[in-house]
Amino acid sequence: MAETKGKAKGEKKPKERAVIDTIAGAEKPKTREEIEAVVDKMAREGEALVKATGVEQLSSYQAYCYELVKGAFEGVCNLDDESQATVMKEVGKRCRAMAEGLFQLDIKTGMDLAEFVGKLERSQFENLKLQLIDDSTVLWESSIEGSCPCPLLHEGLIKPSRTLCMCTVYWIKYMFEKAVGKPIEVQLVQSVNTGARSCIFRINIKPPIYTSEVGEKAFQ
Repeated sequence: MAETKGKAKGEKKPKERAVIDTIAGAEKPKTREEIEAVVDKMAREGEALVKATGVEQLSSYQAYCYELVKGAFEGVCNLDDESQATVMKEVGKRCRAMAEGLFQLDIKTGMDLAEFVGKLERSQFENLKLQLIDDSTVLWESSIEGSCPCPLLHEGLIKPSRTLCMCTVYWIKYMFEKAVGKPIEVQLVQSVNTGARSCIFRINIKPPIYTSEVGEKAFQ
């Protein structure tokens, strides 16, 4: 049987292996000059490692994806209000799912409003203020040093826009609906993206639909 030649799984490329061996084999520096020399050497070897492992290609791929995100969001901002809402609803769903995992919320359906507000206050949400107005209304206030908390904005992928606030409206809505198990309405009161110092949202549990005794009308 012919011998199969090839690299074992996880085996380093020769150039990559040489760089790693050089860094790993460096003697422990003892003087300031030796420390500076090692730092300089590792910086040079680190650049070589980036080239050897193809990280530069990854960075270019990320930049490519970022440009696509920028273009897509700019396009959304040029849509009419109804079309914007259709897109941002889907973005809000995914943002809610990401936030739930990121902040380890572990939301259980069937909580009352006060219970869920308390859970959020104990969570890892930064710069979040919640005010329970009554058993069906909450005020949500947030900002990061007077700027929008959206990570896409902080990464420079998109520009401040009221359209972006629609994402927050929907992910707050979906998060509260999952927690309390009831329809929720979220109203944007003010936003840093339109000049305010913080973002404020009013969250309401929607009242049930009542019907007349003869069943001829339904109203909210």
